[in-house]
Amino acid sequence: MEYNSASLWMLEVAMSRLMEPIEHVFVRHCLPVKHGDFERVKPLLRSGFDDSGAMSTAGLPALEACEANGRWTIAWEQAGSAWVLLDSNAAAAETLYRDNCKSRRSEVVWVRRAGDQFDFHWTAARKCVVDFRDHPGQPPIVKHDAANEAIAKCLQAGNGQEVFASLCKVAELLVPAESISVATQRFRIVPPRGRRARKSLGDFVIFSAPGLAPGENEAADRLAEAIDAGDVSTLRQSIADGAPLDQLPDRSLSPLLLAIYRCGTTKTWRQCAQALIDAGCRIDPADGEPLVIEACSHLLSEQASVEILQLLIENGADLNVRDRRGMTALDLSASRRRNQVVAFLIEHGADPTIETRQDQTIVDEIRNRVDQAAQYGKRSEYAETLELLTGVPYLVPDSLQLSDAVRSEAERFLSIVEARHLRKLLPKTVEIQPIKASRLNNFETFKPWCRELQQLGFVEACHVMTCVALQVPQTILTDPRRRFDAILGDDGPLAPGGLRLEIVASAADGRIISVANKALQDDPRWRPTFLQSHVLEGRPASELVDRMVELTKGIQLNEIAVDQAVDRYRGGVERLIEGMRQRTREVERSRIVDADGNVPRFERIGVYLQPRLGSQPDDLTSFSVAQSAERSFADDSGESKRSDPGRDLCETVRDAAVLAALDHLQMAGALHDESKIAAGIDAGMAFFQTFQDPSSEARDRWLAEPLCLILALASSRGRWDAVQAIAGGLSAEFLDASARFPDDPPVAMAEVLALVANRFRNQTSWDDSQLFASIAASRSKHAQLLAAVISAIDTADAPGFELAFTESLRHASKRKPRADWSFDLDRAVAWYETILWHLAAHRELPLPKLSEKQSDWLPCCEAPARGSD
Repeated sequence: MEYNSASLWMLEVAMSRLMEPIEHVFVRHCLPVKHGDFERVKPLLRSGFDDSGAMSTAGLPALEACEANGRWTIAWEQAGSAWVLLDSNAAAAETLYRDNCKSRRSEVVWVRRAGDQFDFHWTAARKCVVDFRDHPGQPPIVKHDAANEAIAKCLQAGNGQEVFASLCKVAELLVPAESISVATQRFRIVPPRGRRARKSLGDFVIFSAPGLAPGENEAADRLAEAIDAGDVSTLRQSIADGAPLDQLPDRSLSPLLLAIYRCGTTKTWRQCAQALIDAGCRIDPADGEPLVIEACSHLLSEQASVEILQLLIENGADLNVRDRRGMTALDLSASRRRNQVVAFLIEHGADPTIETRQDQTIVDEIRNRVDQAAQYGKRSEYAETLELLTGVPYLVPDSLQLSDAVRSEAERFLSIVEARHLRKLLPKTVEIQPIKASRLNNFETFKPWCRELQQLGFVEACHVMTCVALQVPQTILTDPRRRFDAILGDDGPLAPGGLRLEIVASAADGRIISVANKALQDDPRWRPTFLQSHVLEGRPASELVDRMVELTKGIQLNEIAVDQAVDRYRGGVERLIEGMRQRTREVERSRIVDADGNVPRFERIGVYLQPRLGSQPDDLTSFSVAQSAERSFADDSGESKRSDPGRDLCETVRDAAVLAALDHLQMAGALHDESKIAAGIDAGMAFFQTFQDPSSEARDRWLAEPLCLILALASSRGRWDAVQAIAGGLSAEFLDASARFPDDPPVAMAEVLALVANRFRNQTSWDDSQLFASIAASRSKHAQLLAAVISAIDTADAPGFELAFTESLRHASKRKPRADWSFDLDRAVAWYETILWHLAAHRELPLPKLSEKQSDWLPCCEAPARGSD
């Protein structure tokens, strides 16, 4: 009897522990880590509220010595586990879970058990591993990664309790876990029932923020919600209930700053902001930036900034107030080319003569940018801003303007670059997901437009979520009689300012005709030829329909059905994307010719002037590149501005290589000055003499780039004395940096240069057989082909040289163009091939006849007799 009573008592204790309510949040790094590796997890942690500071330390005494004031969240290492536990007095467990799920490098688990209710949520790298919820009287909710067999096996358990226990085991969670309690304003770790208290503690982090007065949080929450909704009456009531006017809970914005940021979103933002100002919100807060500065933020549209500034001026704001960096609102707006805001500020008394940084006014700074652009023959994008600041029109001097021929070549090649970039962005598949209800109800015009369309004969067909570049909710209405579709959608940044309505019809001859009330901010060059787009800005639905009737009069339209709207819409979007893709191909394949009927050389050798996306045509011309090199030579010829003369010498070599290549390519507008190229060769020799000095910092420099360029320049100009001096000055240190990465492609290319140097040295520093073997074992196809060319030169094998050299040219020219003259060891093979071409000529080896295209690829090679591409 005693035994049975004890067993029953133990069973009751076990069941009470099992059914004890628990709720925990665990975090760990996605990649496997050693137990106790807290440092990798610490940067990923989030507090679940707007914290004002975080303290990281270690040890149980340190935790117990911290004061438990205000709001806090604590993260600490769980004993015997790689998981980090989170506990908070200000953020709910679900809030902690959601906040920490934002990191792509963390795994987060939120577990909850209360009686017969079980919740287990696990996210890794922002992807759901499992979401399990089992509450009495409700069907279980299960969502999981189908590819995870261990999770799938857990979900096959008999009841919620067994599933919960199995998931904890798979995740290696120790549940129930420790928690944090506060006694006499001090923290202490409370172990689960039946476990011993901790005697030690590793690292931990405490996030903290000031506490809130009783009822303050609720009033502040209502205030924030009222500002978001534009509810002026609730806003005033929240202030009367004691909501703070300096800070909102869990937000970094003050109430007034949040209200003005609602400009353009809610109609009553102005009334909300004025009510806050009347209640005592300061427009020049003691902490934080003045609101005049915040109003000029790039996060706001220029129109919104102007409206906010108007409100602030009416309430006595000083437009010339400075931010923490000493910048005024006019300085910020002008430096960002927000010209509408600049014009408004000037009109209302902003002072452009205030000195800000480096004893300069904003007028001085903008004029410097404009003048610098004029030296390259172009009107700066800041020219209009300068005109607003000074009131004086600005024109680029005629002597600095580019010729029409050069500009047309630049614009042509720039369009090719944009076409290639756009084609990469276009999706191969289109995701269009039907949804049950429209996501456009928050637009005030949505329901009135729907009613108006229905009165015109349209029938609501479907609601879809389209994902091409962005997720866009859309509602489609169909008029089967007229064979029109009406598409209502929020096109986001492509059509800012509210809802967009488009009436679409598909003709039997393949044309798509559309009439919209708002223009898309796209480039007409990329629109498909079959798309006929018309815009009636701001017109109502009835006028759009009437316009479509006029446009389609006499045109045979395809029949449409209401129940086929989703498939019809998907097919139309896919066809438009394919049409845009075809337009990019057409632009890339198009050609221009000179006045004499020849294709410009620029058309074939744009590889050397590949711009970044968004460059202006003037940035692309050889004239601009040559001018830049000329300016660099002028700077290098004067007193050095840097403490590293070796770097100055390297840049001089690079500038000389640019000018030599432009001269070889006969670029329109290129400057021909052989003295600059000779100066570059001399600078290269000076650099390698510096390298031989044991005390020089340049001794540790990676030498492949300057060595390659200087050898190409010197050999192309017949300066074999310079080649001999440079090659003889190299020592074994040249390849020392490659010892750790013997198979890396850039190192293999450096070994090619070592092979070249050996051909001009009295005694070799590197064994040729070892270099050839190392290159053969590398992953660089370029280096292997170049090594074959060197072998043919050594054996005076003319047929072998022609075969190996043309194969190297063919392989190299398939690579993508390098950008902005940047030197990349695995891509700038043209410089290596230039060296070997002139080396073969120096050895009096018969040179193969190159085509124009092959000759253009070599940046410092005499142009051969014209062949065919």
